[in-house]
Amino acid sequence: IEILNNDGTPDLAFISEVQLGDYPQAVQLRILGEEFRTRLVSHQTLIEEWSLDIVWLWFHCQPVDNRGRIEEWNDLVTEVQNNIPQELPPSTAAEQDVEAVDDDLEEAIVDVNNNDGEDAADGWITDDEDYNNNDN
Repeated sequence: IEILNNDGTPDLAFISEVQLGDYPQAVQLRILGEEFRTRLVSHQTLIEEWSLDIVWLWFHCQPVDNRGRIEEWNDLVTEVQNNIPQELPPSTAAEQDVEAVDDDLEEAIVDVNNNDGEDAADGWITDDEDYNNNDN
């Protein structure tokens, strides 16, 4: 995210093993950034939802000598609350071109030779509810 915000040139060697298609590097970085951001938000939500339960359990279930270690949990909660994931910067013109797929064209291409039942003749389809509910 920071690389994109600062218009830097990303070193994508660390994602060479991730299969992201033939997208340009900036688009691949955006895909990964959005995935990381989504996972971080999920983790943040989980930490916040568990926080009161963890504190209650800690003071009711931990040995007395271990109770001071709750500060580690409190530090994690504080860090999560202070590090709200950044929004990704707006897409560049090149990325918008990649994202601007003509939906009608896509639907036409995807639907070619697709046997999804939409083209089935009315005589092939039965309205008989018992057809699938035969007593075997």
